[in-house]
Amino acid sequence: AGVQVAGNIDINDPVTLTSSVTLQTTDSGTIDFASTVDGAQDLILNSQGVTTFNDAVGSIVAIGDGSGAAISFDSSGSTSFESTLQTTSGITQSASAGIISFKEDVATAGGDTANSFLGSLVFDGMTFSSGAGTTFGSDDSDSLTLSSGSVVITASDNDNLSFNSKI
Repeated sequence: AGVQVAGNIDINDPVTLTSSVTLQTTDSGTIDFASTVDGAQDLILNSQGVTTFNDAVGSIVAIGDGSGAAISFDSSGSTSFESTLQTTSGITQSASAGIISFKEDVATAGGDTANSFLGSLVFDGMTFSSGAGTTFGSDDSDSLTLSSGSVVITASDNDNLSFNSKI
C-alpha cells in the first residue's frame, strides 16, 4: 500500500500495519504519528519534511516481516523517534536521507537484512541493540552524535559494527 500527498500526513490513532506501507510527502510535507505503530510489515518513509514518531514503534508486534529492511528511510527531511523502536530485521537509511534521532531504546532483530545507516544519526541517552551487523555512515561527512546521557551500542555475538562516520 502506498500514500503520497502534497502536504502533511497526520496520524492520531494507533496504527497496525497489515501490509507493507510506503508514505511519501512532497512540498515539505511532514509525517506525524501521535500514537503507537505496530505490525509485522515493512515501512518505507520518503518525506521532504520532518517525520516524528511520538510513541512506541513495534512495542506490541515488532515492525517488519523479517525479509528486507523493516524500516527504510529515503526522506530528505529529518526523522525523530521519541519512544522505543523494535524491528524484526534491519533498518536502512539512504545516503541522501536527513538526520535520524533516536531518543529511547532501539532493538533490531536479525532478519535477513543488516542495519545500514548511510547518513547522520543522533543517539540521545539510549541503548541500540543490533541482531544483525550495523554500518554507521557512508563516509566521514556523516556523523553519529551521542548526546544527553550514556549511550550503549551492542551487537549479537557474530555481528559486526562498522563506523565510517564521525563520532
